[in-house]
Amino acid sequence: LGGKRLPGSVKEVRFKTLGAKYIVVVEEDAVFNLLCEDKIWDKMPCVIFTGCGYPSLGARKILKKLEDDICVPILGLFDYNPHGVKILFTYKFGSIGLGLETIHYTINVKWLGVHWVDVSSSDTPEQVWMDWNKSDHSTHKSNVNTFQSVLTRTA
Repeated sequence: LGGKRLPGSVKEVRFKTLGAKYIVVVEEDAVFNLLCEDKIWDKMPCVIFTGCGYPSLGARKILKKLEDDICVPILGLFDYNPHGVKILFTYKFGSIGLGLETIHYTINVKWLGVHWVDVSSSDTPEQVWMDWNKSDHSTHKSNVNTFQSVLTRTA
């Protein structure tokens, strides 16, 4: 297999659409691999991307460069749980832990996947739902704070 690595700085890299209509960001590596095995790009012309969970700054730099260069909508496939939402927020709003530089690598991603409204009106029995653990509650609280901070910044 012949491949090329991207350099540490992607300033000089120029991406082309090659017919892609979307960029699909996938939270989990396992889902990414399944979509690749199914050759999702043959069914839906897209660039498929994963940060393998919480994305590094380098992964977000590449994705931001893709967004700037090919100018197509970005769809994000994230788990419907507090950690999936936190990963979505990292792409969309940046990472508080990395300071001000991170804001330069945010993307306009639209959530593709299950939302509360999709399951709240279903006939799913109550015993099917899993209770949140301590980590879920903590992450949810962090997500609420992040979202409130973003609202304050944009007001």
